[in-house]
Amino acid sequence: MSFSTPFLECEYTAYLMKRKLFLSIFCVGVVLFLSGCGERGTGPEQIKIDESITNLTRKNLEKISKINLPDPYQFSFAIVSDSHTDYADFTDIIEDVNNDTTISFLIHAGDFTDGGWLTEYMGTEDVLSKLTIPYLTVIGNHDALFEGKQIYSKIFGAYNYSFVFYDCKFIFLDANSPANLGEPPNLDWLEDQLEDHALYDLVFVIAHQPPFDPAWSDDTENRYVQLMAENEVGLSIHGHQHEYWYGEKYNDGVKYLVVDDISDRSYCIVSVDSMSFDVEKINIGR
Repeated sequence: MSFSTPFLECEYTAYLMKRKLFLSIFCVGVVLFLSGCGERGTGPEQIKIDESITNLTRKNLEKISKINLPDPYQFSFAIVSDSHTDYADFTDIIEDVNNDTTISFLIHAGDFTDGGWLTEYMGTEDVLSKLTIPYLTVIGNHDALFEGKQIYSKIFGAYNYSFVFYDCKFIFLDANSPANLGEPPNLDWLEDQLEDHALYDLVFVIAHQPPFDPAWSDDTENRYVQLMAENEVGLSIHGHQHEYWYGEKYNDGVKYLVVDDISDRSYCIVSVDSMSFDVEKINIGR
C-alpha cells in the first residue's frame, strides 16, 4: 500500500483547523442571511424533478452490478469531493476519468453544492451525466442546507446505504455533524453494516466529514474509530477539509483518506488487488 506523512500534531495545525471551522460556520451564516434576500430557494412543495434524474443511486447500483471484470480480484475506482459549483474544473476531471479505462466507477464524497439549491444539484448532475462509468454519492454538509436533504433524497435516494462489489463491501454514511447543520451520524446503523465484515476481502466506508474534523464530538469520533478498528475496515474515505491527506491516523491499522477539493484539479484512484489496495492522487494540471 501507499503511505503519506501523517498529520503533524502541533499547535499550528490545531490553529489552522480551528480557523477552518470558524470560516465554515461564518460562511454558513452568510448563506443563511443571503437566503432571505433572493429567490434562489424553493419550498418543499415546489421541488419538481424530472423522473429521469430521480433514484440515481439505485440506477447506478444496477449498472455496477452488471460490470464484468476480467479479474474479479483486481479493479479500481475514482474518488472526488467538494466540487461545489466549480463545474469547469469538475468537467475536466470527469473527462480525465473517462480516459482511464481501468476505472470501474466513481464516488463523489459530498459537497457538490454551495447552498443545497436545486439549480446547484442540477449543475452537478449535468457534469456527472458525462461520465462513461457509474457513479455514487454521499451527502455533504453544504448539500444538506435548506431543502437540500429533501432534494438529495429525490435525486439520489437513501442517505445511508451499502453495496457489495465482488469481494468488497462499500458503506456510505451520512456523517455531517450538528455543528455543520447535520444530524449525528447513525453509528448504530454503521455497526450493523459492519457485522459481516469477515465475509469480504476489503471494506470501505465513505463519509463526507472525517472523524478527526473539529466539528465531531469526542464521543462520536471515538466510537467511529473503534468501529473501524474492531471491524478491520481497510479504508475510511472523506472530503470536507479541502486538503489531501492519506495515512494511518490512529495507529490502529486503519487507513484514512481525505480527498482534496475540485478546485485543486485533482482526484484519487484506489486500486484493489485481492486483499490489498493502493491510493494514488491524480493531478490533471491547468
